[in-house]
Amino acid sequence: MKSKKISKLFYLSFILIFWILIFTLTCKNPSGPGIDFNLRNWYIMSGMAAGPGFTSNITYGNSNAIEPSSSSANSNKLFTNDGKTNYRIPALLTLQNGNILAFADKRYNGAGDLPNRIEVMVKISTN
Repeated sequence: MKSKKISKLFYLSFILIFWILIFTLTCKNPSGPGIDFNLRNWYIMSGMAAGPGFTSNITYGNSNAIEPSSSSANSNKLFTNDGKTNYRIPALLTLQNGNILAFADKRYNGAGDLPNRIEVMVKISTN
């Protein structure tokens, strides 16, 4: 009698695990495509959004737009990209001596991420 109960529990747990596996592999949720085994194309295709990254105006306080190319002298620019504004500043660090390090991404061929060429730049501010 005890072995029948154990085998029944084994089969029920096997069916439950199998059902969860099938549900997980076929489930589609509102925040993503779900899990599938199709070969994905991770390259940015024409007509799609360029991806994350800043490509618009910088505003400060009120809605006055700050133009990055005209607000600083050429010697203070971290990098230029042929008149395009494709950059991202992912990190600012304040050192113990008060200096500030700014790390930024120089993005070629648009504001998208991979497979585009991205160079990481660093600039130090001592004042």
